[in-house]
Amino acid sequence: MEQLKKTQPTKGCRPTKAQDHFLSNQIFSIHWNQSKTVGRTILPKSIILEDYYKSEAYCSHQGVKKGLFGKAYRMVQRLMFTRKKQLLSQWIPRKARLLDYGCGVGDFLLSLKGRSYSCIGIEPHSQARQEALSKGLDVYSALEEVPASDLDVITLWHALEHLPDPLGAMKSFYSRLAPDGILLIALPNPDSWDANHYKQYWAAWDVPRHLWHFNEMGIIEMAKQARFIHQATHALPLDAFYVNLLSEKYMRRRFGSIRAIFNGLRSIGHGLRSQEFSSQIYLFQKS
Repeated sequence: MEQLKKTQPTKGCRPTKAQDHFLSNQIFSIHWNQSKTVGRTILPKSIILEDYYKSEAYCSHQGVKKGLFGKAYRMVQRLMFTRKKQLLSQWIPRKARLLDYGCGVGDFLLSLKGRSYSCIGIEPHSQARQEALSKGLDVYSALEEVPASDLDVITLWHALEHLPDPLGAMKSFYSRLAPDGILLIALPNPDSWDANHYKQYWAAWDVPRHLWHFNEMGIIEMAKQARFIHQATHALPLDAFYVNLLSEKYMRRRFGSIRAIFNGLRSIGHGLRSQEFSSQIYLFQKS
C-alpha cells in the first residue's frame, strides 16, 4: 500500500474518561492538549501499573493464545508481520541492524529469522522477556543495556503508547540510530472510523496500559521535537478486525463477532476514503 495522503482533516473521538474494560473496570481520565492531537492517561499516585498487565489474556506478553480472541490475534499478527517485513525491505539495507522495542515474547523478531538482519529486542516485562530469551533471541530489559553501536532501524509495534516519557524515548532512539536511520512506530488511530463508532468502548484506548494517545499530527509533532523527519504513513488495516472484536466483547452485544467482522470492513473502507485507518505505521528518519 502506498504512503497515505490525507484529503481532508478528520475529527476523531476524544473522550476525557475511559474505562479499563479489559481487566479492572476502573475509570481513568484522559487529558488532551489544546489541539486534541495528543492525549495522556492520568494515573492515580497509588497505582502499580505492572498489575494491569498481569493477565493471561494480555496477548503481547503471552506465547500461546487460546479461544476466539487468541486465534484472531494470531491470524492478524501473522498477516501484519508480512506487511511489516515488506515495509522494512523497502526502507532498510539487507544487513541492517534492527532493534524491536517492546518485543513481547519475540514473535516479530522470530519471524525475521532467515533474513539478513541482525536483530535484538527490548522487553521490560520480565515474564515475556524470559520467554523471548528461551527462543534463542537476543533480548534486553532496557535500552541502556544494549551494547553501544549504531542501529539502522528501531521498531515499536504498539509500544510507544505504553511508555511514560515517549518524547524522551524518541530522543534516546535518535542518539542510537546511525545517520539516516529509520524509526518505525505503529499506533492506534483515534481519528479512525472504529474509534468514532465504539467511542468509550473502543478497545484501543486500553487504559491505563496505554499512557498516551496520538493522532497522526500528534506523533509527527512529537517526533519533530526529537529531530526526526516524517517520511511516510502506512496503514495496518487488518488491526481493525481484532480491535473491533475486543470492542464488541466489551459492549456485550449479541452477535458481537459478526458485528466485528462487518465493522472491520467498514473501518477499512472508511480508511481507504479518508486515509485514517484503525492502526497506522509512522515512518521517521534521522535528520
